[in-house]
Amino acid sequence: MTTTITNSYVAYSGSIVQISANSPQIGLVTRASNTWGEVDTGLRTSITPKFANSTLLLELNFHLSCANDHSIALLKFYDITNAADVNLVTNGSSRVGCHGHVRQKDHDANDGDAVTIRTTVSAGNTTARTYSLYERSNQDDETNNKHYFLSFSDADKLGACRPCFTITEIAT
Repeated sequence: MTTTITNSYVAYSGSIVQISANSPQIGLVTRASNTWGEVDTGLRTSITPKFANSTLLLELNFHLSCANDHSIALLKFYDITNAADVNLVTNGSSRVGCHGHVRQKDHDANDGDAVTIRTTVSAGNTTARTYSLYERSNQDDETNNKHYFLSFSDADKLGACRPCFTITEIAT
């Protein structure tokens, strides 16, 4: 199956139509909330699909430290433009639909993990849209800090990582 774009461009099924990438230099972001919220507006990444029938592949790589506590960080992509969740599981029973979750209980509060979350969603139309990362804790006390992008302590033996958010439009 092929989809033809004006200007003699032909996109074959499965081929990459375009990639939108964002690798901001954000710094340390700390969240401790049991309600969904945007981790940082610097992660907002936009795309204007060329085809309504394309598939969008959202992929985000980032550093996360759960500060050596017992709570779980629930992570999801969120469509800022349409104020909507993105392709979450609907048959999870009482479980929270998300694109990833992390519980980290390591040596100390500075231990972190490289986290990748991915999902796909149908473009549905060719209107521009913006996606971002949302997070919440599974605990109700709002005291369980999650540290994004940098280790909590500022020491020369700890890492600092830029996140990388890519949205790939794939022809179908």
